[in-house]
This record gives sequence, structure tokens and C-alpha cells, in this order.
Amino acid sequence: MKDYNDFFDNNYKLYDKVRPEYPNALYDDILTYKPLVKSSRVFEIGIGTGKATQFFIDFGCQIASVEPGPKMSKFVRNKYKEYIDFSCYNMTFEKYMGMNNTFDLIYSATAFHWLDQNIAFEKSFKLLKSNGVLARFAYHAGKDTANPELMTEIDKLYAEYMPGDKDYKPYSENDAKNAALRASDYGFIDIQYKTYNFEKTFTADEYVKLLSTYPDHMRLSEEIRKEFFSKIKKMN
Repeated sequence: MKDYNDFFDNNYKLYDKVRPEYPNALYDDILTYKPLVKSSRVFEIGIGTGKATQFFIDFGCQIASVEPGPKMSKFVRNKYKEYIDFSCYNMTFEKYMGMNNTFDLIYSATAFHWLDQNIAFEKSFKLLKSNGVLARFAYHAGKDTANPELMTEIDKLYAEYMPGDKDYKPYSENDAKNAALRASDYGFIDIQYKTYNFEKTFTADEYVKLLSTYPDHMRLSEEIRKEFFSKIKKMN
């Protein structure tokens, strides 16, 4: 997936600025399921610009991570340069060679799906201690049900400029369950899953900037993309 790695790496500043944070309830549930202490060893797969990292930094865990993008990894190392128990390796998780039975928690925030799933699950299982936990979580954008008229107009634009999205279906509880249960094929037990629903308000300009961090949108030709985004902005 080198093209995706390059895309995110070259747009890391915008990514850090506009991608949303994760809900506090998520971290509370992780700690309820797997209590941590300051000596706990934590590993983050695909750290990016650290969108899901600050909580574990503030908690005081020993954190190791991987990030394939050289710009992103440099950014996040500088971001946490004052924190002595933090490290970030500029490599893919598939190439990471850590010691087995090392970590109390391995987590990945909107990154696990980019990995070779067989390698990712198998390696995570080996790297975790016997009572360790793998936490995978990700954002899945839904439609604006509070403004159906606007959503209808946006759907029309997607049908025109990105017709492949016409069969869009919102991420469901069943989707979350099936994604979680995949771990059972690799030795994981006591598998749980949760979904967190919340709304975030964007201006038209903020929304377009967010879309600019999605590879599928940016794969449109520059001319088509400008026209598409321009029409979205006019809906403000």
C-alpha cells in the first residue's frame, strides 16, 4: 500500500489539523477492559501524527510505535520529544521485529485495515503478554441525518463525481461485530466490540479540507476535484 503511505505522509500537516480526535469513552472502555499502570508497555500500530496517542502519553505508559511515513514519524517524534518513554520506528508493522510477550496493550487507530491482516493479527498475538489486549478502532463517517435536504444534495454530487460511492451503507453494529470476531481466528479470546455515535459540525471549508485527507477523493483529476469541492463549498 505504498501509494497510500506516500499520500498520508505528504499531507501530514493537513491530516493533523483536520482529522478528528477519538471520543473519551473509547479510552475509558479500553482501561475498563485492560487496566493499565504507569509501567505498562503499550504499542501503537500506524501512529500517524499521534491522534490517538496523547491519552496514553498523559497516562504515563511506556509507548513504542511504528509509522511507515518518514515525515509523519519525524513529526510525531518531535511532538513527543520531551517524553522519555516514547519511541517511533519509521517502518511498517509487517517489518517490525520486536520481542514476543512484551506488551500489555497493542492498539491501532484507523490504521489496522491498511495492513496484511494475517501478519498483523499473528504478530500482535505474539508480541502481547499472555494477558495482553489488542484494541482496534476506527472512524466510519455517516450521513447527516439532522439535515436530510443538504445530505440529498451532497449525495447528488457524489453520484455525479464519485459514482462508485452510490452504494454507500452506514457502518453497522453487525459490521463492528464481524470485524471484531476476525481476531478469534488468530488465538484471541474474550472478544468485545463497541460503537460510539456522535456528531461533529463542519463548515463547508472545513468539510472540504477533511475530504482532502482521503485518498479516494484526491485520486480524482485536479480539474474534476476542484469542481466537485467548489460545489460542496457553495452549499454552506
